Amino acid sequence: MKPPCISARQRRSAFSLVEVTLALGIVSFCLISLTGLLGTGLTTVRASRDEAAAGTCLERITHSLESATVATNGTDYRALGAYSNVVWSLGQSPQTYNIAALSSSGRPSSADPKFVARLEITPPAGSMAPGKALIRIAWPAGATWNDSTKSWTNAQGSLSSWQVLLPQ
Repeated sequence: MKPPCISARQRRSAFSLVEVTLALGIVSFCLISLTGLLGTGLTTVRASRDEAAAGTCLERITHSLESATVATNGTDYRALGAYSNVVWSLGQSPQTYNIAALSSSGRPSSADPKFVARLEITPPAGSMAPGKALIRIAWPAGATWNDSTKSWTNAQGSLSSWQVLLPQ
């Protein structure tokens, strides 16, 4: 029996050294690009996590102000819960409160501070007028408020929100 005839094209079925080198170069370039994007992705995830936690702090403070208790005289208000040191009275001049250490859950915490807050409260002028509160949160906890520039210094990020204060 005669062996089948093998053509020259069928005998040469392996990759050449040049083709293998080019393929390895392309794969290496793709892997290096993906590795470079990993750092950016992790930074973005960390920033998103910090902003979400700051939103939780903002929400907790807002809820505390809107749930404020009123004294029997009907003019003195006290924020509820962890922020009960925040007080205002109808017709009082604007006040500022600085909360130096907040945890990720939005509660004051000197053990694990992540955020700082600044509350600027303009109480209602009377029983028929609304007041307002500007709540500002910044991170990390080492951020400080600069009164001259009206901005945070040494902050990686910040959030702020207005809260309407209605007399009861």
